[in-house]
Amino acid sequence: MRVALLVLVSSVVVTLVACGSQPCGAGTNCLADSGTGGGSIVTGGGTATGGGAATGGGTATGGGAAAGGGTATGGGTATGGGTATGGGTATGGGAATGGGGGTIVLPDAGTPMNVNVTTGSCAAVTACTSTLDGTWFYTAACGDDPLADFRQFCSSVTLVSSNSTLAGRLDFLGTNVVRTVSTNYDTTVNLPASCASLGCSTVQSIIRAGAPGATCVTAGSTRTGCDCNVKGMSNLSETGTYTAQNGVVTVTTPNKTRTFDTCVSGGSTLMTRETTSGLSGTERGTTTLTKR
Repeated sequence: MRVALLVLVSSVVVTLVACGSQPCGAGTNCLADSGTGGGSIVTGGGTATGGGAATGGGTATGGGAAAGGGTATGGGTATGGGTATGGGTATGGGAATGGGGGTIVLPDAGTPMNVNVTTGSCAAVTACTSTLDGTWFYTAACGDDPLADFRQFCSSVTLVSSNSTLAGRLDFLGTNVVRTVSTNYDTTVNLPASCASLGCSTVQSIIRAGAPGATCVTAGSTRTGCDCNVKGMSNLSETGTYTAQNGVVTVTTPNKTRTFDTCVSGGSTLMTRETTSGLSGTERGTTTLTKR
């Protein structure tokens, strides 16, 4: 039960964050590798940087000459710098590290607007041959069912409320694709008594292992079990390469390959929907982007 809840919570957090974000959140929701692309590659408006050269805590030194029966000990383990981080909301004018180690300079297109992420039955996308080159800002995002992965562990889980926004951009440059997205989420789900037999305080502790700050309380009068809330924000930055054929776009990042149905209408409105099969974390929904 404990393992199932941990997996279940991780799935919900990722899915809800990505939904419509990732190009596709819940998580999350979408035409790039939502939440699981080539790692933290580009964020914010600056050049993504790693921690620099790995350094130890000074020059590694022994603990004096090995003496007596003691064993000579070295200094601390050399450690790298922190994980590359962005500057908050995705903005133009930055640079991304390409798959081959080169730098991709993104055009300065301004700051993306915040977009509400809706849930429900999202529009279908009929793939069509389109010109994708350029910079696109997210202007709408919809997730079919942010709890789809969750249901394999608790089939009767329900969404009580979801207030999520995202702001981001998608850049198609030659054969490269770069996505930068910031997401804010505030979601409450109900775990009925059949999925919360350990009690709300225990369920809360389990959920916090994957989502610090999560809260679980006894469900409202019309529900049983526990109402659990997860809120926070995430910054996603990734780069990869892509190919397009008849509107079907294949995006390849260091971690995976994904496919999307895409179509551009009026030369300035792009709709995307992920069609990858057999892959966990697939974004179930439709996003709309406007060319800058």
